[in-house]
Order: sequence, then structure tokens, then C-alpha cells
Amino acid sequence: MATPPPFEELEHTADVGIRVWGADLDALFANAARGMMALTGAKADPAHPVRRTLALEAFDVETLLVDWLSELAYYLEAEHVAFIAYELQTTPTRLTATLTGGPVVALQRLIKAVTYHRLAVVPADGGFTATIIFDV
Repeated sequence: MATPPPFEELEHTADVGIRVWGADLDALFANAARGMMALTGAKADPAHPVRRTLALEAFDVETLLVDWLSELAYYLEAEHVAFIAYELQTTPTRLTATLTGGPVVALQRLIKAVTYHRLAVVPADGGFTATIIFDV
């Protein structure tokens, strides 16, 4: 049996969204990044790898998720880098990451902002789910 994707696109009137799940916070945050990259259609050039490290702190898990995805959206728009691999260590208020990707070679749409609209990180089935809406 095929494994279902770790996210699904959600219909929204003016914006785009995803519902994402993961066995733990590391997987949830990585899958949220993968879902956001899928929404943008971003493709990275593997022949020119780019690596970055990142450390974030926030007062709750929802804010940490918004900050995480906002950083990735910044790299995509300002530095023209798409990250496709994520090594994460995540708690509800802290994240450290090693990111691997490359220069953007294809992009269908930009994320203007990661919103708090309908945002929720919820324990579910031994893991976590989240709903995230993006302003495009």
C-alpha cells in the first residue's frame, strides 16, 4: 500500500492552505515546509547545493511554525533559494535546523505571508496535525 503524502492542499477563497501531519514536531515542521514548497512549485538546482543553519525561539508552537515557514518564504523570495531537505530538532518553543537546497530554477507562485488564520497545531493519533493558510 502506498504511503499517503504528509500534507494536503486546502481550498480557501483568496489564499492557499495546507493540512499537514507528522509523527512528532520534527516531522510536522518538515512536512509543513514540504507542503509550502509544493504550493509554490519551487524547484532547486541540485548541482549547486546550498546549506544553511537556523535557530528560532517563540512563545508557543503555533508562532514557532509561522516563524519557521516565514524564514523559508524569505529565503525563497529574497535569496532565490529553495530548501528541500530539513534536519530538525524541535520543541514547542525552539527549533534548530540544517537546511539543504539550491538556487531556484522554477517557481509558480510566491508566498507573501504565513498567516495565523485558522492556524492550529493539534495532537492527533500519536502525532500532530496543523492547518496553515498562506497569503499569496
